[in-house]
Amino acid sequence: MKRKNIVIIATLDTKGEEAEFLKKLIESKGHNVIVVDAGILGKPKFKGDIPREKIAELGGRSLEDLVKDAKLGVEKMKILQVIIKGVKKAVLNLYRKGMLDGVIAIGGSTGMTIGTAAMKELPIGVPKLMVSTFIDPHYVGEKDIAIFQVPADIAGLNYIMRRALSTAAGAIVGMVETTMQTKPQKPVVGITALGVTTPAVMKISTMLKNEGYDVVVFHAKSQNLDELVEQNEIFGVIDLTPFELVRLHIYYPANVPRRERKDRLEPALKKGLPYIFVPGGLDMHIFRGPPEEVPKPFKTRKLYSHGPYVTLARTSKEEMVKLAKVVADKLKLAKGPAAVIIPLKGFSALDKPGGPFYDPEADGAFISELKLRLPSNVKFMVVNAHINDREFAVEVIKTWNELIKKIK
Repeated sequence: MKRKNIVIIATLDTKGEEAEFLKKLIESKGHNVIVVDAGILGKPKFKGDIPREKIAELGGRSLEDLVKDAKLGVEKMKILQVIIKGVKKAVLNLYRKGMLDGVIAIGGSTGMTIGTAAMKELPIGVPKLMVSTFIDPHYVGEKDIAIFQVPADIAGLNYIMRRALSTAAGAIVGMVETTMQTKPQKPVVGITALGVTTPAVMKISTMLKNEGYDVVVFHAKSQNLDELVEQNEIFGVIDLTPFELVRLHIYYPANVPRRERKDRLEPALKKGLPYIFVPGGLDMHIFRGPPEEVPKPFKTRKLYSHGPYVTLARTSKEEMVKLAKVVADKLKLAKGPAAVIIPLKGFSALDKPGGPFYDPEADGAFISELKLRLPSNVKFMVVNAHINDREFAVEVIKTWNELIKKIK
């Protein structure tokens, strides 16, 4: 087997002993190791292949200046941002040169901050493993980063740490040795989903597969779909459940967390891919927590407990009109064949006659506003069916085939 290049990210002053142990383990499996030193103050246990001086330089400062800042009591995060920037550049440079087949980082909260930030720069599919005592999903976001939580602090080698690092070494070696590098054999269609639109997704997926497509469903992971579009791995998109628009443009439009992509819908449209928009899931806000923890402005809405830690709230007529304007503006970016298909009898499993979120007035306001503002190059159609009905799925496939004919 061809030797792979595995990058280790660690602060070699505080985690040097563990990094060196990990390095030797990986090398014993027949692979090359490139060590990136993300440390600042202490003396490194050994010199990294990409030393801390180079990391500081890539981050736009000198190591000497960072050390001075640290000793003067400058806020840690300000210093850390320089290191993060430098490590990101170093890792991305290695990948672009074909010198990175996988990456593993070790550390506590600081190591997690640096390591996951660098991993997020790499494409989906590149093996990424974060070994840490500190686990927080916010650091990972929707990226394909594997997390290995060690049972004790990474503060020197002992039998617990040797065992944990041996397992981690085996994991990253196994990941790089089994990673598929082949291109898809069939055109890949991405479909967005939630549990409330799953019946529709299943019907449409089956129909697409029968027509020779490879279907990838993104359940609440649309940021990964957008990234794969940018990596040129997606042939076309059926955006059946663009539910994030509610969160991005209604709940916190002025203060979108940095982990959220603000360009939802746009990558596929700008690339000119075949694209179908369906308003699945726009009938709801999604809040983490039980009903009593729903933000005060939404407590008077129709609420629905989706589970012990998820509560849904119905979107209002005014919010639906605003969403229609957002969607219309985004669809103006379409450079390829695009269509909007509206299920007249409801946008989710909850939005149907007799359902807790059934509100034909709010849905009707969305439909009217979108039709009024939609650019003429985007097909608009209304289907007298519910989103999860087979009749609706059939119309989606018919429209999809019409769009495909336009690019052949």
